[in-house]
Amino acid sequence: PALRSSRWTVPASATYHRVMGKLDLAAVSATVRKVLGRHARSWVYATAVTFLLALTGLLGSVYSAEIKGAFPLAGPPYSGIAWEAVFFWTVLLITGLTFAVRQWSIDSARQKAEGELAQSADTLANLIRTMPPVGFLMRFGEIYEACEQAVWAASGQPSDRGTAIRAVLRGIAILAKEFDGGPSDVRYAANLMVYRAIDSLAQAELRAMRGRLQFESAVDYGKMQGVLDLETSLSATNESADADTKLQPLALAVLNNAQATLDHRSRWKVLPGAPIAFVSKIAFYQADTEDLVRWCQEHGDYEGTVIENISTYFANAGDTVRSFVAMRLTGTDGAAVGVLNLHRDTPNILRGRNESMDHFIAVVGPMQRLLVRLMEIGALEEAPHGGPSISAAPAVTTSDGPLVA
Repeated sequence: PALRSSRWTVPASATYHRVMGKLDLAAVSATVRKVLGRHARSWVYATAVTFLLALTGLLGSVYSAEIKGAFPLAGPPYSGIAWEAVFFWTVLLITGLTFAVRQWSIDSARQKAEGELAQSADTLANLIRTMPPVGFLMRFGEIYEACEQAVWAASGQPSDRGTAIRAVLRGIAILAKEFDGGPSDVRYAANLMVYRAIDSLAQAELRAMRGRLQFESAVDYGKMQGVLDLETSLSATNESADADTKLQPLALAVLNNAQATLDHRSRWKVLPGAPIAFVSKIAFYQADTEDLVRWCQEHGDYEGTVIENISTYFANAGDTVRSFVAMRLTGTDGAAVGVLNLHRDTPNILRGRNESMDHFIAVVGPMQRLLVRLMEIGALEEAPHGGPSISAAPAVTTSDGPLVA
């Protein structure tokens, strides 16, 4: 058959497929189930089902003889259509369908509620696992106030900037230890890596930087936009107000091309840790440095010698850096100024969970801004190889003792 008009002729099957193609059957089905399910649980629908059940029983009682003598309860020959039996079986079928729809609606609502309850329980359990311990926010307030005193002192005395940075870093290390609530002998440390653009470095500085660059198979400044430079003076631990004596100076390259496509996947070319945090603007978290080589193989596009260098470095640093998190520091103008590194000598810093890391980073955000303020007050005094000098500290203490030496 065809649908004809004065201008054209269209086959009926084509019209059907065009109409059905525009009709989202899945959406229609979902809407019908939603509406039917909502009304099937109403008191009106329940009353209708009760009425149909009563009507079915009444018809079965009044027309019992006619029902028994008709199909399907009686065999042939049949004398004619027993309309009483037809009516009874029709009402019974409608009653059964309406009751089944109501039961389906109730079961679906119960399963949905049970699923939401289970999800809420999981969310609550996860929230409890990632919440700060009791009294943590009060300790944060105490430590933040002490750090802010150090920052204000450095604002009036530029020579104290390096000392104030250490005060803030030690405060962050103490807070991380209390956030985890682990054994007392676990050592936490924090350090600051300052970003230095390649075009801002003199030739003498570039030559000196070459000796501190780690993990690179060959140093090619033409492929770098800058370096993240770690000075041992810009470090602290939860145990002492002095700089971290177990830390060695190093620099990490920030490449112009941060990622590459390999096997239809985007892979990192910049090194894991501080460089990735710097370019991605997302904190880099490593729960166990023993797994870092596998991460490099799965997510990076690194030369074999680079991976070997990373493996050797963390194998030697295992007694001080077993897990770490790197956080980008952004200046007031939106440009990155460096990276804050936080690590401990056992696996699973910040409870070994990304959610816990997110909570901790959000809490210590004001302390990160203190670090940025110190870096932006003015040019830091230069130590022999380009880092801030260490000078006398302002008298800043907490219940843990002085935050600065």
